[in-house]
Amino acid sequence: MSTFRETIEVGVPIRAAYDQLTHFENYPHFMAGVQQVTQLSDTETHWVMNLGGQQREFDAQLIDCQPDKRVAWRSHNGPMLAEAITLKKMGPDRCQLVAELEADARALLPSDAHAQEAMGRRLKADLARFKSYVEQQVGPVHAV
Repeated sequence: MSTFRETIEVGVPIRAAYDQLTHFENYPHFMAGVQQVTQLSDTETHWVMNLGGQQREFDAQLIDCQPDKRVAWRSHNGPMLAEAITLKKMGPDRCQLVAELEADARALLPSDAHAQEAMGRRLKADLARFKSYVEQQVGPVHAV
């Protein structure tokens, strides 16, 4: 198991970022390899991913959900994945996201000789896509 950590600042109010992070069905818009996420209950989701050319399905449990502060989930069958995203208000229309991903990179990307580096790059790219996605969803925020 390896832990990957990335930080990004997003130009939307903290509530807008939190709302997008708790709508798991939107994850295919910004997470590489995620094809579909289905909400099964308030705390359970079903994921369909393409990892290293292989389709993987698993269920995940929401393990921490603190409004405007933190969203965390963990798979409980299939590949070992766990992610926690902590949000910090940087101003009325800006927030910082710190994403920590725990994963067995070699098991998830068995055909990639550099799986560790690939997972780190993936997390960074996912955050950049989230920033673009949420800023487009909310629209431009103008300082007054």
